[in-house]
Amino acid sequence: QSIKYYGIFLDSYHSDSKSTDQVERDHASAYLQAKLNRARLRTKMMGISVDQQIEGNKLALDEYEEILEYGQRNPEVVEADVNMSTEMRLCA
Repeated sequence: QSIKYYGIFLDSYHSDSKSTDQVERDHASAYLQAKLNRARLRTKMMGISVDQQIEGNKLALDEYEEILEYGQRNPEVVEADVNMSTEMRLCA
């Protein structure tokens, strides 16, 4: 359920089905935290088949890569938030 609601929240930042290049600076931390949390949740699913676990891990990896790409495109956002800067280093 949480993954679904994180998805709805993140979709509110997208004008179409594609990922956004940049969100407003005031919202960047919440946006990136939501992406991180959703990626983490995808790897912690219990009671699912091995195939579903593999698919969840692939989706989480894609999400982490999107987060890193966002940080590379918008370094000022990551550097402004000490916690986010730490999280980004852990993703890499």
